This record gives sequence, structure tokens and C-alpha cells, in this order.
Amino acid sequence: EIVFGQTREQPVNIELYNIQGQHVSTLLEHKPVSPGQRLRFNLKENRVGKGIYLLNISTPEKSMTRKVAVD
Repeated sequence: EIVFGQTREQPVNIELYNIQGQHVSTLLEHKPVSPGQRLRFNLKENRVGKGIYLLNISTPEKSMTRKVAVD
């Protein structure tokens, strides 16, 4: 689950990379997200295999990357 803490609605991109840095999937592309909005993704539905991945979340103001594990 991802909770957004920005102060205003912004377009968000969420992309998934494998541990080698290769792009695996785009989960969101330019989707408007409101402050406090919560998003959940079932990575198994996106045909993502077991392993460690990097989730890149970016808005026009900032970008962050988090490690996620899929079992």
C-alpha cells in the first residue's frame, strides 16, 4: 500500500524495476493522485514473479525509490 502525503493533487508515475535495474512494469502513468490517497497493487496480477524489486514513484516535484519483495 502506498499513501501519498503531497499537499495538492499531482500526476503520479509508478514503475517497477528488477534488482538489475531493468524496467518490468508501469503500474501508473500520469494518474492524478490526491493528498492522503491510498493505492494498492497486486503485483502477482501484473505477472511479477517472486523476488526483490525497486518501485519508483515520481511526481513533478520529487521522485523516490523503495525496495519491495514479492513472495
